[in-house]
Amino acid sequence: MMKAARSDATEGRRPRRILHIFDAPAGGFDTPALALLADELGLLHDFAPEVLLLGSRGPARSARNLGIEPHHRLSPPLGLTMLAFGGLRRLLREAGGFDLIHTWSPAALTLAALSAPHLPRVLTLTRPPSPRAVRWLRMLLDGRRQSAGGMDAARSVILTCSATIRRGLLCGGVPEQTVHVLRPSIHLGRVEHDARAGLRRQWDAGEHDRIVALLSNPPEAADAREAILTVGLADESQGAEGLRLRLLVHPRQRGLRRALRSVHALRARHRLIVDPRIERPWQVLPGCDLALAPGEAAGAGDPSAAGGQSAEGRGGAGGGGGLSLLWAMAANVPIVGEATYAISEIIEDRHSALLARPGRRDLLVRQLLRLCGDARLAWQLRDTARHEAYSFFSRQHHRHSLSTVYEQLLTGAAIAVPPLPATGGLRFAGRA
Repeated sequence: MMKAARSDATEGRRPRRILHIFDAPAGGFDTPALALLADELGLLHDFAPEVLLLGSRGPARSARNLGIEPHHRLSPPLGLTMLAFGGLRRLLREAGGFDLIHTWSPAALTLAALSAPHLPRVLTLTRPPSPRAVRWLRMLLDGRRQSAGGMDAARSVILTCSATIRRGLLCGGVPEQTVHVLRPSIHLGRVEHDARAGLRRQWDAGEHDRIVALLSNPPEAADAREAILTVGLADESQGAEGLRLRLLVHPRQRGLRRALRSVHALRARHRLIVDPRIERPWQVLPGCDLALAPGEAAGAGDPSAAGGQSAEGRGGAGGGGGLSLLWAMAANVPIVGEATYAISEIIEDRHSALLARPGRRDLLVRQLLRLCGDARLAWQLRDTARHEAYSFFSRQHHRHSLSTVYEQLLTGAAIAVPPLPATGGLRFAGRA
């Protein structure tokens, strides 16, 4: 009898096994989202997480560089997530014993729902899905359709990184009880502050150069040509006399070819710096002086939510806000951005950043020049932003919240994400 009781107690303490499915689209790889996953793995001590990476060896190397050692890897034909159906079914049979599946794209959620309909599922969205993906999620999570298909809609939960993403899903008809906001965490230790001098030498940046990092979510989604026109106007302005403003972009940046043609035509090639490391913003932002966050990018693609893998792959049109903006806050870089819903949810004009009306390039230029000419204002804005990044995107609160959601989902309780702690900066909490 005593042995049986001891065995039951030991079994009760068994960490629940979580399978994370992270898919790497053929058109790109969302490194900030993968970093968020890496940080989550190190936080959850009451669970036993394992990572299934869908993609080639390249993404596997990126994962290892971030501290993730994938437990499982599948390379679906043509890079289409849904073609991993057979491989995932086989993995679940052989590995067995998983209690929950945590997915990182609408396509991965679909794959999990079809391959393991008996397991509860979580989807993390770090950026807005495309309209097509929203329609698919609405059908996938519809209770009547799920009951007819043998899948329990109540066992699927979507965790969005912002209220803006949640609002878009609800407006698209996704059931309200399935969508919740869970703020991401920012691991401040990833920011390489000591790398500034080395980065600027590699970019051939002089003492009077001001490097402007182009931010979007994912990093390559913003339009490089629109950004270089903004930076170019500021660079040519008398208000920037004695300074050179230069734009840092990704090699896969949308509109990069048009941006290159523009700077070549003006014989101003120095204005554009192309560096793939911007997909790891914590690595390059210490070398930058400013960050530019444009609004949502139009026409970034619309792949299939179930298995499409375009450059957008993991969500919808990329734009301002999101994880890259949080890293600029954490890296102590002053931010100029457009006052869209997504951006204004995170930063406030003249409080933690300088914002301009969307679509007004002249106002963005004015704000860039204002930061260049007022060192005291720049210091105040970046100090406030860094404090808010620490307060509202803390790893401790994220760990507590995610653990709570896991427990609620596993026990069948109603999902209620713990609120942000009231630790100063209540103006931000009121905007959430």
